[in-house]
Amino acid sequence: MQSMGPWRLGKCIYTVKGKSSVYEVTSHTLKTDDKWLVKVKDNTDALELYTLLSLNIEAKPPNMVELCKDPFHKFGMTPENIWYAMKKYDGHLKPEHAASWREIAKAALGFIKVLHKTYQYIYMDFRRENILVDGDKFIIADYDNVTRVEMVKLRKLNRYNRWYYMARGGEPDQWAFSWKMDLMSLAYLLINLTSDEGKAICEELIQRRQGEHKSHMSMREFAKRRNALMYDAANPTLKKYLDIMKEVKWNTFTPPPYDIYTRLLAIFE
Repeated sequence: MQSMGPWRLGKCIYTVKGKSSVYEVTSHTLKTDDKWLVKVKDNTDALELYTLLSLNIEAKPPNMVELCKDPFHKFGMTPENIWYAMKKYDGHLKPEHAASWREIAKAALGFIKVLHKTYQYIYMDFRRENILVDGDKFIIADYDNVTRVEMVKLRKLNRYNRWYYMARGGEPDQWAFSWKMDLMSLAYLLINLTSDEGKAICEELIQRRQGEHKSHMSMREFAKRRNALMYDAANPTLKKYLDIMKEVKWNTFTPPPYDIYTRLLAIFE
C-alpha cells in the first residue's frame, strides 16, 4: 500500500487527471475517531496549500474544510508531490439536499464574506461538487481557484473559462475575477438547486467550452437571454438576492460593503 508521509493511502475517491487526487487514508500514529482524506498534487502546485494555511489562522472563514490539527499529519512534500490531510465529510451537495437551500446559502455567504472582506480573496468556483455535507451543516471546499480580483473582461478569457463563468452569471464585458462573480455564481447554484427551469441555458453555455455550435448568438445576447431565464427560474427569495446584486459593481478592487452581505444573509432567515 502506497504511503504519503505518515498516511497510508487507500481508495482513490476523486481525481483530476494531471492535477490532483483525493484518497481515503489511515495512520497508526494518529489517535482520532475522525476519518480523513489526503489530497495529493504535483509538488510544483503549492498555491492551494498556501491558501489553506494562510486562511487557517485566527480569522479563519467559517465553513471551511477542517485540516488535521497534528502538525506531523497536516501536510508535507515528497520529491514528486505535495499533500495535505482534511476531514472526511458525508459527501458533496446533491439534488436531494435542495430542501436545505437556505442553510447552504448562509454557509456559503458566511464563508465568502470573510474571504472577501478580511483576506481580499475571491473564491471563483461555486458548484455542487465543492460544497460538502457534514450532517446538517455545509462546508465550502476546494481552493484551487481562490485568487485576487483581476482587471480582465470575461470575453478575454480562454474559451473554456469564459463559457464556464458565463454559465455562472458572468457578463462578457465585465471583470471575470471579481467579488460579484462569487456572489452571482452562488445565486446560480441555488437557483439550479431549487428549480429545473434555468438548467438548460446553463448547460448550453457549459457545452460551448468544447467548440462552436450552430447558434451564432453573441455573448451579449446569450447573457441577456440567460439573465431573463434565470430570474424567472428563481423563487421569490432568490429574486430578492438577484435584485440586491444590481447594486454590486463588477469592476472594482474594493469588495462590496458589509451591508450587502448582511442583507443577503437576512433574506435566508
